[in-house]
Amino acid sequence: MLAGKDGAYTIKGDLTPMAFGTVGLSVNVIDRYSNSGSTCGIRGLKVSVDGVATFSADLDEINFDLQRYANAFMDYGLFKGNDMNYNRCYKLPNNKLELYGNETAQGRMTLLPGKAYKILVEAIDANGNRSVFPFTLLGATSQEAAQWPKSLEAGQLFTYNTENSINTPEFRFVLPANSLYANERISWKSGPSKEPFAPTLALHDKLTPLHIAGQLAIKVDAVASKGRESKLLVVKFDEKGQPSPVGGVYTDGWVTAKVRGFGDYSVMIDTIPPKVTAFDLVPVMTGRDSLRIQVTDNLSGIDKYVGRLDGEWILFEFDQKRKQLIHTFDKHSSGKGNHQLELVVSDERGNTTTLKAEFLH
Repeated sequence: MLAGKDGAYTIKGDLTPMAFGTVGLSVNVIDRYSNSGSTCGIRGLKVSVDGVATFSADLDEINFDLQRYANAFMDYGLFKGNDMNYNRCYKLPNNKLELYGNETAQGRMTLLPGKAYKILVEAIDANGNRSVFPFTLLGATSQEAAQWPKSLEAGQLFTYNTENSINTPEFRFVLPANSLYANERISWKSGPSKEPFAPTLALHDKLTPLHIAGQLAIKVDAVASKGRESKLLVVKFDEKGQPSPVGGVYTDGWVTAKVRGFGDYSVMIDTIPPKVTAFDLVPVMTGRDSLRIQVTDNLSGIDKYVGRLDGEWILFEFDQKRKQLIHTFDKHSSGKGNHQLELVVSDERGNTTTLKAEFLH
């Protein structure tokens, strides 16, 4: 815990933190407007050790094409897992953001056992206001560090700058080079599934970000899937166990899909066609400037839709938020008289629903 105000902060109480080996810092910085509780972002961050600059970041400008690398600037795990905004004061090896200084250490500090280091963290806002956080960091001995809780280094080592893969009888996973921001040990385990097609795969940790999508192939049960292979898809489960579609293609007993992150995956089947409801379509549409059709799908998601009025194609726009297909009457569809509407909606697994209706306009 920190104490302080007006730009000067210290560690509460008589506490000297300790660390072992080569370490880096992450800091949570909140900047507020004067006379307002609203927050705004910082523009600069610096770290020095015993008066020597070891890290700096200038946040005035960020290349839009590189913005996904923000996952490497922040502590992604704390952000996603605890809704905490921590800035890494060290550069991960596969972070191509062009905002870092030319310090050789790039924020990494190698601590000698028993030695005390004077650390200074500085944060600067858009108006040049500066906050400082000085503290002492003590290098621990190997005996002291051995008493601290440790996380097991289980799993297969993936190096960030090479292609990596896992091959098991149940699944295959391939990550292209530069998908990770740093080397990572990738763990996995299989568990039971409510569906008969494949077990549930817990692939590493969802709090580890991916910069480039990987390819995941899951082996499916030949008996359970026989005759329905084209309806199978990879799904990802959230914290409550609810599935969301990933998709994929069935080939020779495997369903293969691109995945944008780690997490819990399995294979499900979608044989149910989309639900299409003409909630806004009434027999007399005179004076109306549009018509709306509600479309929902139970799993794989809406893929294609084709609308025709009196046999001629008409434009429908999909409102993803409201799950509605909307047609605005134009010179091709606003003629007076009776009209026949046909709307064909398909989901991502090829299940199709056709709506036919007549109305007067």
